[in-house]
Amino acid sequence: MTINNNQYSESYDERMAKDVIILAGRILLESGAEGSRVEDTMTRIAFTLGYTESNSFVTNTVINFMLHNESYPRIYRIRTRDTNLHRISRTNRVSRQLSDGALSVEDAFQELQKIYNEQSIKHDLFFKFIAAAIISISFLYLQGGYLIDIFT
Repeated sequence: MTINNNQYSESYDERMAKDVIILAGRILLESGAEGSRVEDTMTRIAFTLGYTESNSFVTNTVINFMLHNESYPRIYRIRTRDTNLHRISRTNRVSRQLSDGALSVEDAFQELQKIYNEQSIKHDLFFKFIAAAIISISFLYLQGGYLIDIFT
Protein backbone atom coordinates (compact mmCIF):
# COMPACT_ATOMS: atom_id res chain seq x y z
CA MET A 1 0.00 0.00 0.00
CA THR A 2 1.46 3.33 -1.02
CA ILE A 3 0.61 6.60 0.58
CA ASN A 4 0.82 9.79 -1.41
CA ASN A 5 2.46 12.45 0.73
CA ASN A 6 2.03 15.17 -1.88
CA GLN A 7 -0.67 17.23 -0.24
CA TYR A 8 -2.30 19.80 -2.43
CA SER A 9 -2.73 23.23 -0.88
CA GLU A 10 -4.83 25.95 -2.40
CA SER A 11 -3.33 29.32 -3.11
CA TYR A 12 -5.00 32.57 -2.10
CA ASP A 13 -6.07 33.15 -5.71
CA GLU A 14 -7.75 29.74 -5.92
CA ARG A 15 -9.57 30.20 -2.61
CA MET A 16 -10.77 33.66 -3.62
CA ALA A 17 -11.87 32.39 -7.05
CA LYS A 18 -13.84 29.56 -5.43
CA ASP A 19 -15.38 31.97 -2.91
CA VAL A 20 -16.59 34.30 -5.67
CA ILE A 21 -17.85 31.50 -7.89
CA ILE A 22 -19.69 29.62 -5.13
CA LEU A 23 -21.22 32.81 -3.71
CA ALA A 24 -22.49 33.84 -7.15
CA GLY A 25 -23.95 30.36 -7.61
CA ARG A 26 -25.62 30.45 -4.19
CA ILE A 27 -27.22 33.82 -4.83
CA LEU A 28 -28.50 32.74 -8.23
CA LEU A 29 -29.85 29.38 -7.08
CA GLU A 30 -31.43 30.71 -3.89
CA SER A 31 -33.05 33.49 -5.93
CA GLY A 32 -34.76 31.07 -8.30
CA ALA A 33 -32.36 30.79 -11.24
CA GLU A 34 -32.36 27.58 -13.27
CA GLY A 35 -29.58 25.08 -12.55
CA SER A 36 -28.06 25.15 -16.04
CA ARG A 37 -27.95 28.96 -15.91
CA VAL A 38 -26.15 28.81 -12.57
CA GLU A 39 -23.63 26.32 -13.98
CA ASP A 40 -23.06 28.56 -17.00
CA THR A 41 -22.40 31.63 -14.86
CA MET A 42 -20.03 29.71 -12.59
CA THR A 43 -18.11 28.35 -15.58
CA ARG A 44 -17.88 31.78 -17.20
CA ILE A 45 -16.51 33.36 -14.04
CA ALA A 46 -13.94 30.56 -13.67
CA PHE A 47 -12.92 30.95 -17.33
CA THR A 48 -12.52 34.71 -16.82
CA LEU A 49 -10.23 34.05 -13.86
CA GLY A 50 -8.06 31.71 -15.95
CA TYR A 51 -9.45 28.33 -14.94
CA THR A 52 -10.50 26.72 -18.20
CA GLU A 53 -11.15 23.21 -16.87
CA SER A 54 -13.62 23.95 -14.08
CA ASN A 55 -16.47 21.56 -13.39
CA SER A 56 -19.78 22.37 -11.80
CA PHE A 57 -22.87 20.34 -11.05
CA VAL A 58 -25.96 22.15 -9.81
CA THR A 59 -29.30 20.76 -8.67
CA ASN A 60 -32.13 22.50 -6.84
CA THR A 61 -30.52 21.68 -3.49
CA VAL A 62 -26.75 21.28 -4.07
CA ILE A 63 -23.89 23.11 -5.74
CA ASN A 64 -20.80 21.01 -6.47
CA PHE A 65 -17.83 22.86 -7.95
CA MET A 66 -14.20 22.07 -8.81
CA LEU A 67 -11.84 24.75 -10.06
CA HIS A 68 -9.56 22.27 -11.85
CA ASN A 69 -8.71 18.56 -11.67
CA GLU A 70 -6.15 18.95 -8.87
CA SER A 71 -8.27 21.12 -6.60
CA TYR A 72 -10.59 20.02 -3.86
CA PRO A 73 -14.28 20.26 -4.70
CA ARG A 74 -16.59 22.63 -2.86
CA ILE A 75 -20.03 21.34 -2.12
CA TYR A 76 -22.71 23.61 -0.77
CA ARG A 77 -26.24 22.67 0.20
CA ILE A 78 -29.02 25.13 -0.67
CA ARG A 79 -31.55 25.33 2.15
CA THR A 80 -33.75 28.20 1.02
CA ARG A 81 -35.24 29.13 -2.34
CA ASP A 82 -37.17 32.21 -3.35
CA THR A 83 -37.90 34.15 -6.51
CA ASN A 84 -35.93 37.38 -6.60
CA LEU A 85 -35.17 38.57 -10.11
CA HIS A 86 -33.48 41.72 -8.83
CA ARG A 87 -30.80 39.70 -7.03
CA ILE A 88 -30.30 37.55 -10.14
CA SER A 89 -29.89 40.65 -12.28
CA ARG A 90 -27.40 42.25 -9.88
CA THR A 91 -25.37 39.02 -9.66
CA ASN A 92 -25.27 38.76 -13.45
CA ARG A 93 -24.10 42.38 -13.62
CA VAL A 94 -21.22 41.60 -11.24
CA SER A 95 -20.34 38.58 -13.37
CA ARG A 96 -20.27 40.69 -16.53
CA GLN A 97 -18.18 43.42 -14.87
CA LEU A 98 -15.72 40.78 -13.69
CA SER A 99 -15.54 39.35 -17.22
CA ASP A 100 -14.96 42.82 -18.69
CA GLY A 101 -12.16 43.53 -16.23
CA ALA A 102 -14.06 46.40 -14.58
CA LEU A 103 -13.99 44.60 -11.19
CA SER A 104 -11.21 42.79 -9.38
CA VAL A 105 -11.90 39.43 -7.73
CA GLU A 106 -11.87 41.00 -4.27
CA ASP A 107 -14.27 43.77 -5.32
CA ALA A 108 -16.57 41.22 -6.95
CA PHE A 109 -16.57 39.17 -3.75
CA GLN A 110 -17.46 42.23 -1.65
CA GLU A 111 -20.26 43.19 -4.04
CA LEU A 112 -21.64 39.64 -4.03
CA GLN A 113 -21.54 39.60 -0.22
CA LYS A 114 -23.60 42.81 -0.18
CA ILE A 115 -26.14 41.25 -2.53
CA TYR A 116 -26.29 38.05 -0.49
CA ASN A 117 -26.64 39.76 2.90
CA GLU A 118 -29.25 42.35 2.03
CA GLN A 119 -32.78 41.58 3.14
CA SER A 120 -35.44 40.80 0.60
CA ILE A 121 -38.58 42.87 0.71
CA LYS A 122 -41.33 40.84 2.35
CA HIS A 123 -44.81 41.65 1.11
CA ASP A 124 -47.74 41.15 3.43
CA LEU A 125 -50.67 38.87 2.61
CA PHE A 126 -53.02 41.72 1.65
CA PHE A 127 -50.58 42.96 -1.03
CA LYS A 128 -50.25 39.44 -2.44
CA PHE A 129 -54.04 39.09 -2.49
CA ILE A 130 -54.46 42.32 -4.47
CA ALA A 131 -51.70 41.35 -6.93
CA ALA A 132 -53.26 37.89 -7.48
CA ALA A 133 -56.67 39.49 -8.05
CA ILE A 134 -55.30 41.85 -10.70
CA ILE A 135 -53.53 39.00 -12.47
CA SER A 136 -56.66 36.84 -12.36
CA ILE A 137 -58.84 39.61 -13.78
CA SER A 138 -56.30 40.16 -16.56
CA PHE A 139 -56.45 36.50 -17.55
CA LEU A 140 -60.23 36.62 -17.42
CA TYR A 141 -60.18 39.51 -19.88
CA LEU A 142 -57.68 37.73 -22.17
CA GLN A 143 -59.83 34.61 -22.24
CA GLY A 144 -62.94 36.55 -23.25
CA GLY A 145 -64.71 36.38 -19.88
CA TYR A 146 -67.53 38.64 -18.78
CA LEU A 147 -67.67 41.17 -15.96
CA ILE A 148 -70.01 38.92 -13.97
CA ASP A 149 -67.31 36.20 -13.98
CA ILE A 150 -65.17 38.29 -11.63
CA PHE A 151 -67.30 37.23 -8.67
CA THR A 152 -66.69 33.54 -9.33
